[in-house]
This record gives sequence, structure tokens and C-alpha cells, in this order.
Amino acid sequence: MQIKQLFLCLLFCGYSMDGQLFSQAWELEKDKEGIQVFTRKVEGYAIKEYKAIITLKTTITKLTNLLKDHANLKSWFVKCPISKRLKKVSDNEYYVYFLNDAPWPVSDRDNITKMTFELLDNGTQLVHLKCVPNYIPEKSGIVRLPRMQAKWMFEPKADGMVKVTQQVLADLGGKVPGWLVNFAIVEAPFETLCNLRKEIEVRSQTEN
Repeated sequence: MQIKQLFLCLLFCGYSMDGQLFSQAWELEKDKEGIQVFTRKVEGYAIKEYKAIITLKTTITKLTNLLKDHANLKSWFVKCPISKRLKKVSDNEYYVYFLNDAPWPVSDRDNITKMTFELLDNGTQLVHLKCVPNYIPEKSGIVRLPRMQAKWMFEPKADGMVKVTQQVLADLGGKVPGWLVNFAIVEAPFETLCNLRKEIEVRSQTEN
């Protein structure tokens, strides 16, 4: 279970590679508690791409602010003891550092993510994430993720609901068996969205 939890935060910071690499059709891997998780193989990657979906009673503004609260991302990312903002370029562009605590014998991972927010004309909020491995020097004993791109998408729905989609494609680098990660990416995004739902509920209660 620890291995699966390891990649929850790591895989948060990725990107959809649609249109750039050959990929297979999406396959539904899990459908539970209002959360669906799909995976597909992508050419050039040992690790499958995943897409996780949930619909929440919240607002796009609250979800956007949650992702911009970089110092507190670690509170709802599993096995992520450090999340911190490195630079604010503008209100819509940031560089963020993540450290992920890995169970033995897997080395800890870290990742520097460029996070860009784009509000579409139809009210949908896109959040593009792309790792920038050379943004700061690597740290001894920690494996820097070499490739990772992802997106979050918040789509307004009827009755105050928001459809949340997280889509991630990543290369974790170092010696991590691909089959093990492929198993982890089903449970990891499921737990991510479970934690997101709880975080939204907690913040809503605090506001009230």
C-alpha cells in the first residue's frame, strides 16, 4: 500500500500528451464512490497515463484557490512532506517544488513543476502542469523526475456542481518497476480525488 501511496503526490504534477504521442484508447480501471479512473498506454512510456474524474458541490474559484495554495498541497497529497512555491511569475503562472517520501528500497523523488492557469470562455478552468527538472540543482540522494506533464480541468455543471478531471503522464526516473507504478496509478488518483473532496468539505465548513 505504501508503494501505491508514494506516487499519489508525484503523479499530481503531470500533463496530457494527447496529440503528441501514439496512445491507446482509455480503459476504465475503477468506478467507486463517485470517482472514475481510466488508464491507457502511451508510446515511449513504461508508465501508463491516467485520467481521474469526480463531480463536486463547490465552485471553480474554490478549486482554483486550492491549487494555488502551494504550501498546503502537502496536507492532502499522500507521502508529500514538502510542497512550496519557488517563484510567482504572475497570478496565473508559478513554479512549485514537491518532495515525495518513498518507502525502502525506492529512492525519494522530487519535482519542480511549472503551473499555468487558463480560464476558458465557457467558464472552464484549465491548469497545465509541466515538470522543469533543471530549474534548480538536484539534491543528493533524491531522484529528480525527468518527464512529467499533466492537467487539471474544472468544468461548471448544473446545480452548483463542478466536474473535476485530473490527467497525468509521467516518467518517474531511476529504478522503479513499470508494472508496480502502473498498478499504483489506479489507486493513487482515486485517493487524490478522495482527499480533494475531503479538503473541499473541510474548507467549506470552516467558511460557514
